[in-house]
Amino acid sequence: MNPGTLAQVLVQGLAYGGVYALLAMGLTLMYAVSRALNIAHGNFLALCMYLLLTLSTSLRLDPYVSVFITVPVFFGLGLLFYRYFYHPLQKAELLLSFQAMIALVFILTEGTYMIWGGNAVQVPSAVQLAHVRVGSMQISLPLVLAAGAAIVVAAVLYLMLKRTDLGHQIRAIAQRPELARLIGINVVRVEMLVFGMAFVLVAIAASFVVPFWTVTPEMGFSFALFAFIVLVVGGMGNFLGALAGGFLVGVATAFSQFFLGGSLGSAIPYVIFVLVLIFKPKGLMGTM
Repeated sequence: MNPGTLAQVLVQGLAYGGVYALLAMGLTLMYAVSRALNIAHGNFLALCMYLLLTLSTSLRLDPYVSVFITVPVFFGLGLLFYRYFYHPLQKAELLLSFQAMIALVFILTEGTYMIWGGNAVQVPSAVQLAHVRVGSMQISLPLVLAAGAAIVVAAVLYLMLKRTDLGHQIRAIAQRPELARLIGINVVRVEMLVFGMAFVLVAIAASFVVPFWTVTPEMGFSFALFAFIVLVVGGMGNFLGALAGGFLVGVATAFSQFFLGGSLGSAIPYVIFVLVLIFKPKGLMGTM
């Protein structure tokens, strides 16, 4: 077996896993402070990728440059999503909240169809075809950047959670929300900021994945599904577990598809998911 090919498959798995991890980290943050599972999270990723397409076609901006536009836009979108969609549903019955989330998934999917059409598209990048040479091996640069971005972002967020006042407030709400209110923490404000941060992670993931991913309106569901698998595999509410779970699922998927083929290989993430539920119900790294 060619070592260069195996290295390429490994980096591809780490890149895909990094994207899943970024989404799962956002879901983890939201779940930790509000016990909310945003099933439309993948659709917001698709929306951001279409925004990157628009910026590319209208302003000729590279996706890696457009991230400086999409990050503040999606931070604001996260605040609006919490304020006008999630927060009013917090006291509603579970079934009603779930139905509202399903409705949002359809609205976002059909909205992208109406605005951008249903054709699969690629967003060009200056480094789309670039490679990194490691000895005699050539590895796709966009894949390396996606994997590296996930690690860097995870490290930054981990330090934020451990060493800042906001991080301490997030952890306090995640562990004892009622006690957090009693000691003066503005829970609504912190929850809103966390939703904004989760949407920032969506914007970052979109900019790093779009150079090597075909964009379609339906892609949001598959991304959300893999993010939820990662969330459970790593541990519900466990931030580092989301990163580890993302890389595990991504690498396992890449190698299984390479050795077993697309159809059989695609089942491996679900096999991992079921095995974790059976033998480690709290995830590989436990809950927060």
